[in-house]
Amino acid sequence: MTAVPIIKDSIWRYMTNFWCLLSYAAIVYDFLHDHALGDILPSILVIYIALLTIFVGVKEFTLWHDHKTGRHPGELFVYGWTIVVVGVLIAKIILHSNYSIPGEVISTYIAVLSIMAITQKSKELRKQNKKKK
Repeated sequence: MTAVPIIKDSIWRYMTNFWCLLSYAAIVYDFLHDHALGDILPSILVIYIALLTIFVGVKEFTLWHDHKTGRHPGELFVYGWTIVVVGVLIAKIILHSNYSIPGEVISTYIAVLSIMAITQKSKELRKQNKKKK
């Protein structure tokens, strides 16, 4: 008998997606308004990374435990983060802005890349494990 999750995977997905989009918007707003978000931006990013880590962890555990294969649209989020970070860098150069990208934004980007790399390796290991059986 399978245990019923406290919070369904779809809720984690919606919450993670919401905080991701909020993070994108907050970074762009912070850039356009020269650090107007101050301490709010790091808080948004920490919540996003926490939710992303929980969501991915639960999803990967479920995939390993149930031996399911599913879509991996995580690449889209990596593309999104790349566009936001590179976009801000390019806009900074073009607009001759004195804006400095907060370290938390770069840390979040690195965390997203790391989580994606781990899930890709997990997917590869699941395929190898499935072939052995």
